[in-house]
Amino acid sequence: MNTTGSARAADSSGSAKIISFYSFKGGAGRTMALANAAWIIASQGKSVLVIDWDLEAPDLHLYYGAFLPVSDFSYSDGVLDMFSAFADAAAVVHDDDLRALHPQHTDFERYQVDLDRKFPNGGRLHYMGPGRMDDEYANRLAAFNWTGFHTSDDGQDFLEALRERLHDSDYDYILIDSRTGFSDGARICTLALPDKVVIALTMNPQAIQGARKIAELIRQYRPTTELDFVQMRVDQNERDRLDQRFVEARQALDPYLGITDENALATYWGQMRVPYVPYYTYGEELAVMREDPRVSGSIVAAYVQLADRITGGDIRDVQPPTAAEYHAYRRLLSQRERLQAEQESVPCTVTLLHAPNDQLWADWIGELLRPTRIQIVPPGDKPADALPDTTYVLALLSPHLAGTRAGETVARLTTSAPVGSGPGDQRVIGVRVGTARFAPHFEFGRQNTITLDGQSEDMARQELLGHFGLHVDAEPEPAWTALRFPGLRPTVWNLSMRNAGFVGRVDQLDALQQGFDCSGVGYSPPQVLCGLTGVGKRQIALEYAHRFASQYDLVWWVSAATAESIQDSFTKLARAVNDRSDGRRSGEDRQPLLDDLRQGRHPELRRWLLVFDGAVNQQEIEEYIPTGGTGHVLITSNSMEWASEYAKHAVAPFTPQESLALLSHRLPGPADEELLRLAERLGHLPIAEEAAAAVLRACPQDIDPYIEVLDSGQMASQEAVLPEYRDFTQVCRLAYDDLRDQSPAAARLLDLCAFLSPDGVGMNVVQSDGMVELLKPFDPELGDSVFTLYRHLHLLGKQALAVQDLPSQTLRIQRVVQDLVRSWMSEEERDSTRAAALGILASMVPNDLERHRPKHHDTFMELDKHVIVSGAVDSADPEVHRWLVSQVYHRWMSNDWKGARELGERVLERWRQTPGPDDLMTLRMESQLGAACRLLGDYRTALALTTHAATTLRRNGSNQADILLARRGYAADLRAAGRFGEAFDEDRGTFSGLQEAIGENANGTLAASHNLALSKFYVESVPAAILQEQQAHERREQGAPDKDPDPKRWVSYAHLGTYYREIGDLDTSVRYLTEARNHLNKLLNSGSHHTLGAVASLGMTMVRQGDALHGLPLLKDAYVAYRDRWGEEHPRTMSCRVSIAIGLHAQARTADAVAYTRDVLGHYVDVFGDDHPFTGICRSNLAMYLLGCGEAEEAEEHAGKAVLQLKDAFDRKHRYTLVARMNQNNCVAALGLVPVGELAREDQDIHDGCKKPSAWGESHPVTLTAMANLLASRPPADGELAASLERKVTEYFPKDHGLARALLAEPYQRIGADLEVQGV
Repeated sequence: MNTTGSARAADSSGSAKIISFYSFKGGAGRTMALANAAWIIASQGKSVLVIDWDLEAPDLHLYYGAFLPVSDFSYSDGVLDMFSAFADAAAVVHDDDLRALHPQHTDFERYQVDLDRKFPNGGRLHYMGPGRMDDEYANRLAAFNWTGFHTSDDGQDFLEALRERLHDSDYDYILIDSRTGFSDGARICTLALPDKVVIALTMNPQAIQGARKIAELIRQYRPTTELDFVQMRVDQNERDRLDQRFVEARQALDPYLGITDENALATYWGQMRVPYVPYYTYGEELAVMREDPRVSGSIVAAYVQLADRITGGDIRDVQPPTAAEYHAYRRLLSQRERLQAEQESVPCTVTLLHAPNDQLWADWIGELLRPTRIQIVPPGDKPADALPDTTYVLALLSPHLAGTRAGETVARLTTSAPVGSGPGDQRVIGVRVGTARFAPHFEFGRQNTITLDGQSEDMARQELLGHFGLHVDAEPEPAWTALRFPGLRPTVWNLSMRNAGFVGRVDQLDALQQGFDCSGVGYSPPQVLCGLTGVGKRQIALEYAHRFASQYDLVWWVSAATAESIQDSFTKLARAVNDRSDGRRSGEDRQPLLDDLRQGRHPELRRWLLVFDGAVNQQEIEEYIPTGGTGHVLITSNSMEWASEYAKHAVAPFTPQESLALLSHRLPGPADEELLRLAERLGHLPIAEEAAAAVLRACPQDIDPYIEVLDSGQMASQEAVLPEYRDFTQVCRLAYDDLRDQSPAAARLLDLCAFLSPDGVGMNVVQSDGMVELLKPFDPELGDSVFTLYRHLHLLGKQALAVQDLPSQTLRIQRVVQDLVRSWMSEEERDSTRAAALGILASMVPNDLERHRPKHHDTFMELDKHVIVSGAVDSADPEVHRWLVSQVYHRWMSNDWKGARELGERVLERWRQTPGPDDLMTLRMESQLGAACRLLGDYRTALALTTHAATTLRRNGSNQADILLARRGYAADLRAAGRFGEAFDEDRGTFSGLQEAIGENANGTLAASHNLALSKFYVESVPAAILQEQQAHERREQGAPDKDPDPKRWVSYAHLGTYYREIGDLDTSVRYLTEARNHLNKLLNSGSHHTLGAVASLGMTMVRQGDALHGLPLLKDAYVAYRDRWGEEHPRTMSCRVSIAIGLHAQARTADAVAYTRDVLGHYVDVFGDDHPFTGICRSNLAMYLLGCGEAEEAEEHAGKAVLQLKDAFDRKHRYTLVARMNQNNCVAALGLVPVGELAREDQDIHDGCKKPSAWGESHPVTLTAMANLLASRPPADGELAASLERKVTEYFPKDHGLARALLAEPYQRIGADLEVQGV
């Protein structure tokens, strides 16, 4: 939704109320009543949307014209465009179910406009129009089949989805101005959408009967819709006839009001009456801005009464406009009338002259001038020959103007040279849309210059319109479907530098622009630029992205050469979106991100452009493309094979004119004929021309001798180069040889980078110590100053073999150049250079005790780009092996669990062969891969990996630290397998050993301490777990400097919050979890699994406090994020569903709790097995809920299994087993299976067990529940136990807590307890 003001008022709740204003005939005053009522409601601090659905005769905008940011609605989309866009999209979807289109096409917020009026108490009023009211509006309206739409199943589904979206919006009230009569549009407004219909009727027989018929229709099809009738244009001068019609109206309409009391009916009809005021028949004006609502019998008083009625009494103390407000309104009306008069006067005319690159500026200027009296007249195909006879010529000045036909014309105009047969008396104005210095013939005097570049949109509007003496209205609300100001920049983007020397490609760029629906309403298929390497596909895509960046909210460049680079790009995009959307997006997984983009879930990022650069083929990238939505996808690829769903553009080499433009710019000296000979020799291949120009600039020589060198064929072997690049190869080889002569260090740098990512080598790699040491033999001065390195980088750029991209801080080398450089090496040289490059990367990896620190994140992100392309997986270098182990560690630590698993499995497949399955690095990799599998919920695979790693390391007598770190993961997998006792022994030994091996403050030791706390939580006691976790937290707190904050400190804090809930200290739990959530959200993001864990745990604590109303939404938010990211069978998702069921039961929605728990029980059986204690916890909860629904027999079956499972995993007196026994005893009691005495003995044993500190403790709610059950099975004479229960319940619970009421209800009832499933 538009962030400028559509939020529902802070004190309101529930869904938006949809109210339609209908009249059987026009001229009833319906629209004026709606306009004033909406204004009155907004003045009460409410958020209101008005929709003009009178499509055949829309005029609601006339009442708000003084406050609307646009005066011409011929280019403002609305109702008709919304329905047409859906119909168009449905026509091309090959699917019987069109509901997938609903989220995008019911997004009505995109069409609304915010009125420029500040209402009291935060009230807001938005307007949604009928559609683009241009010359084709009537034709589009007539062409739309409304009857077929609203009677079809798909149409009705869409209307229902739209109604639901209107209800779910942040508005308090949505008022619809309906079509008259029984048209299809009127049926939509009266039957399909509203909660209430206000029927406006003039007091004549036809209007009365028409109102009766529509009321009958509404009662027949929508019996729950509320009805109101309001008498309009009541003229007291015709009293006799008015009274007669009043009697007729009541006879016809009283039955539909639902009011039976005659006095109430008389009062109703007396209030719902709007007087006739002749003044308002002469123009559309807001009465509420003119009259005092406190004057009885006034038209505004009537509108206040109407607004109060339709809002259910929400209207209080409506004040008249102040004198200042009234005069300001009158001024606005006068300005509007003056503007209309200007538009109706004789227009002045303007011709725009501009370079093709500046078309967007020309379009924006045209859109800005279109609502005014100024007309735009195109210059024609040949502006240099003749110009139209216009009042003004606007010359758009930018660096692109030079060398174009428009530039020639501007130069002739400024030097008073004749321009064809034009009149020559036009006023020529220079409009600066670029900041570069221009040639003298492009310079204009101050009086004839308008500067737009570098200005805000508001200042640019004022500058342009003010130059023509036009009034500048308030800054318009940005309409996301309209053409945007070209000076804007996307909210989210990552483009590299624009190619300042880009030339030509006009046809390709025009084709791309035409292929994308830039209105942001319809769907545009992906477009592919395909062709041979070096023809300039990437440069065209980059130019398009830069040229039209202002029209997008998000522009993201995706390096698409490999699956790893694509995933890395999307991970970075997810983080950028999170940063810009206040964390509203969850996680960094690709699919949820694609869904968000496709369905427009981020209102501030509705327009997006994804550029996939270097895609291998369609199959490699199609899973990454958001299908549908209002964004655009642009692809570059060498492959020519693309399905029909993709718009394919074959990119050929330059035309001779384009080659000449490029070479003359790069080489200004030679004649055009020489440059064309060179271009012909190079096959007009852009990348070859760039390289040749670089060589000729660096070593000046005549062109013909240079061509002779190319023709000589005296070049290195090129068996690895495609024949198409023979000429380009020769050019590059000349440049490379020249570089080696001038700077051996730069040539060696190029050699090394040829084995790194083609998507750019980070400057942290280029400037690394390892790189500098390797280059020192070629230039000893490199160790003295960083500026020496930059001198070599400059030489690389001069030869056009690489470019330093400042925005991304990378050194970029064309793939084809990398291929060539590698092909010029011998096999031995390739092996040694690759090994040297890998050594540089490996030298950047921090040691194992440091790698977890956030300050190393950027280093690992850079290294990740090079893992696959560099051939690191096949390296035998131990240091490279250490890097790969750390890289997998970094991936799973950064929430890229799938990526960690993929890389780990790929490496292990290679390493198990060489250096072998028992090698130290292989075993370390197994531990890291085990961690990734564990996080993904694949505990069986994780246990197999960590078991082998830990046992083999022990058998081999490896370093004690390696053994202990492997045992740490092994213990976690034992817990996941339900072997809690074994895990406890492992954790205890690991923690003690790591304290000695690497120190008590090391990250590995602190992680082991956390694991031991978790084992104590399950096996020993919760207080013991708290003490262990508190010690680890304090050590992390002491070792976390402010400049390098450690999220694990707050992860530990969240665990403490969970443990405090388990012992019943809910206030402390809320405090810990709230603080942990806030810090994790800031340090990580809202989608991090650590943050989600804190959110879910906080929600659970709120539920335990009795605040399920606020706790359940947190749990559901976490569940949706988990589910979307990892699926229904991920343990975190399942655990969250168990907690939601607990919350539902707390809200007395026990049947819903049964459904939730029954479903998730199946997942626990599938994932953990039927005998796992977590499955037992789920069974125990299900038994409790089933018993509450009267299903005692099934409940007893589940309860019995749960007791056996938990008793086997723990023991009979464990706190989990005690709860399961409690629920089982309740089932037995309900079925009457055992005598009362036996029930009481079991209740007593359960209560005694619960009281122990190692279980729940004396005053825990579970213990109090056991006490209430004991009272229920004992004689009523046990007053001491009852008094103790009442005292403890009163001390522990707030007075209105639901469980407190249940525990103290007399006679005492048997009550169960539910358990949570925690992590491992």
